Amino acid sequence: MAGSTLIFLTRELLITPEKAWETIVSENRSSASVRNGFLLPFLSVMSLSALAGSLIFTTTRLSPFYSVLDGIRCFVVFLITVYASAYTLTLVTKNLNMGNSFPVCFKLIVYSLAPLFLCQILSRFFESLQFVNILAIFGLNIFWTGAEKVLPSSTKKSILLAAAAVIFILFIAVTDYTIAKIFDRVYYAFHY
Repeated sequence: MAGSTLIFLTRELLITPEKAWETIVSENRSSASVRNGFLLPFLSVMSLSALAGSLIFTTTRLSPFYSVLDGIRCFVVFLITVYASAYTLTLVTKNLNMGNSFPVCFKLIVYSLAPLFLCQILSRFFESLQFVNILAIFGLNIFWTGAEKVLPSSTKKSILLAAAAVIFILFIAVTDYTIAKIFDRVYYAFHY
């Protein structure tokens, strides 16, 4: 996916999710293509935002190495969380008799996180703007719209939506806590 396509698809997901999902379904991209063309560019910009925000606005007692670790941590946390959430959602869809397709669940998770990615880019650079992350809740609408397009008809889509939200929140919390502890130990091992 070229940069302009990434911007176009993101805009469509935010403005007209139905139209965006029709495009996604018609293109039928592989998980690798979605990862390389959508997920990794967003994670890279988020990581650079976290690095720059930490470097510019964090207390001067910390070395620039802390900012580098903060950027890497952001990337790793979201990458692990997306894959763990998609895998777990695949198991949930299997148990709800809605299919057993990792690529479909991966696309649902990745594309529905577009609002969160945009909010994180802003709030990681300007830490005082953490409140904008509430706008990421629009991702639930994107997920719902996508589930209607890519999953078989089922009355269990509301259960799936709730499960996906809980799964993502749990994975992001656990992963962020764990990776932060590891990276803090690495930082203090080299700087004290």
